[in-house]
Amino acid sequence: MRLQSKKIKGRRTKLAPKKSVSTVGKYYSPSMRGQREGLNSSRGDGLSPGRNPRKFQIKSIARVIIKWSGAMGIAAVLLVNVLLGGVSVKARTNELNVRSQDEYDNAVEELFNQSIFNRLKFTFGSDNFEQELRQKLPEIDSAVAVVPLVGTKLQVVVSVSRPVARQALGGGKQGLINSQGVLIHVDDSTAVLSAFADLPLISVSPTVDFKLAQQVFTSKEMVVVSRLNAEFDGTAKERHRVESISYSIEKREFTVRFRGAPYYAKLTSETAPDLQIGALLSALKDLESSGGVAGEYIDVRVVGRVFVK
Repeated sequence: MRLQSKKIKGRRTKLAPKKSVSTVGKYYSPSMRGQREGLNSSRGDGLSPGRNPRKFQIKSIARVIIKWSGAMGIAAVLLVNVLLGGVSVKARTNELNVRSQDEYDNAVEELFNQSIFNRLKFTFGSDNFEQELRQKLPEIDSAVAVVPLVGTKLQVVVSVSRPVARQALGGGKQGLINSQGVLIHVDDSTAVLSAFADLPLISVSPTVDFKLAQQVFTSKEMVVVSRLNAEFDGTAKERHRVESISYSIEKREFTVRFRGAPYYAKLTSETAPDLQIGALLSALKDLESSGGVAGEYIDVRVVGRVFVK
């Protein structure tokens, strides 16, 4: 506080101290001071004057719920696009099916459920899955497993090979051979015979203990078998249906017997099958037209020559 003095007629007199002005009054009017005090009080308790605390709490909880619901929805969408929940199987079979559609469905689903890595789209291995499926079901020629971009089901398409002959096995068993020479099925002889009676029975000498999924014949040997089945289908007198085939591994020689015919034919896997089978058909036609009958066998192993005994 500053004292002011004033000269009066040559002498100095003391004046009363000057009152200071309040800074609040200087910068804020009474109405503005009330607003400022209200603001300060609202910052203290989180609510503005006249606001319902319960409603404020409910709105805050609602905002949290909406926030978490959105996050969970996004997580659910991501989960659907990452997880595989099952398998859809389409089996392309033939008239001589080794298994039913249900058996293929169950076999594929069982393999799918064996590993947790098959459940995730980014860890699922199509190549490994297809290979394991072919090992599990030897009759499958091809298997394609497609992981969907959108959806939860693995799409599996399998093509099943057609058996071309029955295979004689030991212990009262028979098997089925496909066109690649692979043993694709093994069962009791009576069961195989009743279901696949029209297929010729193949035996091998010396006897070999073949196992399921094993390569029994080479592709070259199977061409002979497949061509014999195609040409000798029982549609004409000279086209007797093939009944059985014996194959000598050492001689590379086929001995073919026909249904209703007293003779057999000799062929080899070392010579072109078409030339041998063509020569055999021509010989049988000539014998049929001339009224002649082959006594024991017809040998067509040498190209350009036919031996009839």
